[in-house]
Amino acid sequence: MDDTITVGIPSSLSRSSDSVCVGLEQHFFHHNSSLSWRASISAEWNARRAVEKEKQIALFPLAMNPFGDDEIIAMVEVLLTGRLTLGAEVEKAERKFAEIVGVPYATMVNSAFPFFPYHVIIVTGSNGMLGRYIRDTVLESSSKDSRTTITTVANINPLKRKTKEAEWIFLTRHDGDLRKVEDVKNIFKRYQPTRVIHCAAHLASMQVMSSKPVDFWLNNVTMNNNILEAAFEFQSWTGPIKVVSILSTVMFPKNAQYPIDASTIYEGSPHFASESYAYAKRSLAQLIQWYRKQHGCDFVSVLPGNFFGAYGDFNPNTAPLVNALIAKIENQKECDPTAPLTMIGTGTPLRQVMYAHDLAKIVIWVLRNYSEGEPLIVAGEEISISQLAHLVRDQVGFTGCLQFEGDVKNDGPMRRTADTSHFEKLHPSFTMTLLPTAIKETLEWYKKNK
Repeated sequence: MDDTITVGIPSSLSRSSDSVCVGLEQHFFHHNSSLSWRASISAEWNARRAVEKEKQIALFPLAMNPFGDDEIIAMVEVLLTGRLTLGAEVEKAERKFAEIVGVPYATMVNSAFPFFPYHVIIVTGSNGMLGRYIRDTVLESSSKDSRTTITTVANINPLKRKTKEAEWIFLTRHDGDLRKVEDVKNIFKRYQPTRVIHCAAHLASMQVMSSKPVDFWLNNVTMNNNILEAAFEFQSWTGPIKVVSILSTVMFPKNAQYPIDASTIYEGSPHFASESYAYAKRSLAQLIQWYRKQHGCDFVSVLPGNFFGAYGDFNPNTAPLVNALIAKIENQKECDPTAPLTMIGTGTPLRQVMYAHDLAKIVIWVLRNYSEGEPLIVAGEEISISQLAHLVRDQVGFTGCLQFEGDVKNDGPMRRTADTSHFEKLHPSFTMTLLPTAIKETLEWYKKNK
C-alpha cells in the first residue's frame, strides 16, 4: 500500500494557531481515544516543513521541531483519511511519523499527544424507550456542568449531542438496517465510534413473540452479530471499541432456583412463551463471552429486570407490563371510571420492575466503569402483578374494581427474580426511583402524548 496520500487544506480551519488547536480537537482527537493512534503520512509534509516557520506552535512538546500551521492542518486531513485505509501498514506509518516529528518511535506511540481522550459513542435503538432515556440522561448530566457545551442537531438523522468528553450519536432505523451487515459497517465507517451502546431489539408481547418465533430469533440474532462483528473488525484500525449490550430476564430458565445470578442463567430452557427472543439474548451473551476470550474485546452486557417508562409502547396488547397497565387502566377510566376492569392472568406472578430512566443512568455508568465478563444484573423492586396493577390504579385515579380472569396460561413464569447484589456492591450509592413516583411520571407523559 502506498503510504503517501495527497491532502488539501480544509476551508473550515483558520490558519491561526488557536484555530489549529481547535481543529485538531474537533477533526481528529474526538475520533481517537486510544493510545495507539493510526496515521498515514503524506509526502507533502517534507515540502511544508519549511513553510511559515515563524508561526510554529507548541502543539507537540515532545517534538524537537514543532510543525507549522499548514503542516498541522495537512496532518489532520491525512490522519482522518488514513484511519480506515491503513490496515497492516500502520506500524510503518507510525514509525515514519515519529521520524518526521523527531522523537523516538516508542515515545511517540506510548505517550501519544497531550489531549484528553474524547469518545464517539453510538447508541442503537435510540428511538426506543431505553434509548430515549439515555438521550435525556446525557442532556441532563451535561447541562449541570457549566464547562460543558451541548450541541443538539434537530430534525436530522441521527441526533447528536456533543459534550466535553464525548460526541453522542443516537441512531434510529433511518440511519441503517442493523440486520444488514453492510449498513452496520457503513455506520462504523462514517462515525468511527470508540464506544457503542446496543439497545436495538425486535421485541413484542409474549403472545406476539410466541406466534412468530422465527422472525424474533433471526432479526435479533442478526442485529447482534452484525454489531459485534463490526466493532471487532473496526477496532483493528481505530483502537479498542467498548460495546455495552442489553440483555433481558426472559433468558432466565423457567425452572430456576431464585434469585438467579449470572452463573446460572443457562441452566435450563427459558419459558416457552418467549423462547425465541430468550434464546437470541442468550446467544448474544455467549457471543460476548467468546469475543472476550478469543480476542480480548471489551464487550460487556447489562441484564435488566422488567423496565417501563415514557416513550415506549403503550398498546395494552404489546407493551411492557407497567406501560400496558397504565394504558389499559387510564383508558378504562376515560370510558367508565367506576365499571369493573378485567385483567388477564391470575395476578399472582412476581416481577422486578424498574424505571427506564434509572436503567439509562446505570447503562451510562457501565459504559464508564464496568468491564467484567459476566452480565451485570440490575433490577428494581419485586412486586406481584396484582399489587402493581392496583398501584397503577391508585395513580390513575380509577375507582372501578380490577378483576383478574384467572387463566394461569396467561401468567408466564411465576418468578424472574434476579440477584442484584453484585451491582449493589459495585455501585452502592445508586438509588432507584420509588415505584409510585416512576409510575406517576410515566402516566403524565402518556396522558400528554397519547
